[in-house]
Amino acid sequence: MLIPRKVIGRIARMRSAESRTHRLTEQLARFVAIVSDEISASAAWIAEAPYSIQWTMTATGGYKVRQ
Repeated sequence: MLIPRKVIGRIARMRSAESRTHRLTEQLARFVAIVSDEISASAAWIAEAPYSIQWTMTATGGYKVRQ
């Protein structure tokens, strides 16, 4: 049985899209894991820190800690 080129092209595009979706999902999962670890580390650091810590905004828009 011959399969029309149109059908083969459609299948190839679907598989390509699935592959892209899979890669993006993996990248998102890695990103979420990294952010989660950073939040946990920050929460642990803040929990152990003395209460006199103050957050101040820097001229560039970032934040720094003043004790």
